[in-house]
Amino acid sequence: MHDWLIKGALLFDGKGSAPMEADLAMAGGVISGIGKDLGAARQTMDARGLFLAPGLIDLHTHYDAQALWDPSLSPSCSLGVTTVVAGNCGFGIAPNRPKHRDLLLKNLSVVEGMDLEALRAGVQWSFESFEEYLVALRKAKPWLNMAVFAQHSTIRTAVMGEDASHRAPSTYELEQMRHEVARALRAGAIGLASSFSPNHSGWQGAPMPSTVADHQELQSLIEVLGQEQRGVFMMATGPRVTPEELASFHTLTGARMFLSTVLTMYNDDKPELGLSYYERVAALQDQGREVYIQTSCQPLSFEFNLLDPYLLYSHPSFAGIKSADEAGKRSHYESEAFRKAFKQDLKNPAVGVLFSGRWDRIFVGHASHPKVQRFESQSIAAIAACCGQDPVDCFFDLALMDGLQTEFLAQLFNANDDGVQQLISHRAGLITLSDAGAHLKFMCDAGYGLHFLGHWVRDRQAMSWSQGIARLTSEPAQRYRIAKRGRLELGCWADLMLFDPIQVGISPVQRVSDLPAAPGHKPASRLIRRPQGLAGVWVNGTRVFDGQQSIDGLVGPGQVLDQFHWGMQP
Repeated sequence: MHDWLIKGALLFDGKGSAPMEADLAMAGGVISGIGKDLGAARQTMDARGLFLAPGLIDLHTHYDAQALWDPSLSPSCSLGVTTVVAGNCGFGIAPNRPKHRDLLLKNLSVVEGMDLEALRAGVQWSFESFEEYLVALRKAKPWLNMAVFAQHSTIRTAVMGEDASHRAPSTYELEQMRHEVARALRAGAIGLASSFSPNHSGWQGAPMPSTVADHQELQSLIEVLGQEQRGVFMMATGPRVTPEELASFHTLTGARMFLSTVLTMYNDDKPELGLSYYERVAALQDQGREVYIQTSCQPLSFEFNLLDPYLLYSHPSFAGIKSADEAGKRSHYESEAFRKAFKQDLKNPAVGVLFSGRWDRIFVGHASHPKVQRFESQSIAAIAACCGQDPVDCFFDLALMDGLQTEFLAQLFNANDDGVQQLISHRAGLITLSDAGAHLKFMCDAGYGLHFLGHWVRDRQAMSWSQGIARLTSEPAQRYRIAKRGRLELGCWADLMLFDPIQVGISPVQRVSDLPAAPGHKPASRLIRRPQGLAGVWVNGTRVFDGQQSIDGLVGPGQVLDQFHWGMQP
């Protein structure tokens, strides 16, 4: 007898084939039947009028810490996602040394916009090595399948301590780092991740450890992938590492290369820049180089205030603000010298920074002071023009009047559908980049897949349903060597999502206060999204979302994935 029988849905196999109306059965965690008259099942669901597809495979998340206190990996579990990859950009929590654990959490709190007290309350340190971390994940029983990168910054911190953000390693330290990469790969890491991004700063403005590494160190660590014949390489490259350099690493090691940078997103100021990266990568692929771009299908938007101005930290004028308390921040923002320096930064912004001076894309969101509330939903550019002010002065004056409590909304990249459509349809890209689990204070892009299906496939008709579903399922699985997932075939793992094609999409962001907190303290808040038109999600044959809510009391059916040897069959 089957465990589940879903009857009458239109089935999409995830490989781009034409859909067919059929029943699908699950038993023992795998797909046990596709067709008609499949026999009895313990649970049956009538799915006529709905689409049944493989679950989404989210290659770019930061659930490393959250998985330990929230095994449901919310909100992804209710947004069609069935497999996640964590440790992206080289940031995480294993391996660690006990004396450096708080430093790891402090860095995460800044670079990935996580609440520090929630991290301290939520992470139970039962592990030091990467192997022990995977054991802790399995004990947490995640609802979704989960794979984890070996992380350059985390390994650098484990080997070099507080010096990791400030100097080059000795020959011995570099060899220790290589050993930790190999050890993680053998334990089951999906590959190695790193960052040279100018937007990645840690606690009190210190650089994230990997960003101070040189190319020789980076290459030395990537070489371990080739020696072990395991895993892929993922990097937030910024402008320092080009697609051509990644191609040279592929030639050297044989490892597949994946890059993430805002330089590949659509930018109204430089409308050809993003597409030029895709064309360069496509040319490299034509030469047999396995290089790919991690592609975002959503506008990159941030909610922020000037108590935590993360998206501005990459400007030199903000160096002193990173470590300042509230009074110090206020003093800086009032200073004419600081404002002059910031204006100069915006005249010549560094390549790859998040904000380069488009004040028409910074809006007043929520304000407390009545004199600021009247400007809600208006751009800083429009307010400044109305008041006869320079936009920089207008921006800081409004925030100071409101006690630095004003919530601003920044629309940074990918804000033009016509420009973005060229990128999400390009063969050089891989649709992912949700950043789920990170930047909780500022944004939530965890619903990228449902947005892609509703906005790009249904509304914009950028591609067929079969093509769009393949972009989100079998393609990421194949590129990252995630076996027997991302497609509906007999014997494959029963990771599924059932949805209404007319309704599928995501809600606007909502703020909830549910993060871990120390006894006697209020839980901090985060931004989430909720699904629209999603009728069910199954992971390894177990339903984790029923169309209305996640399943209460569920023992997580997810697997911690650990087999990524290059000789594996898909």
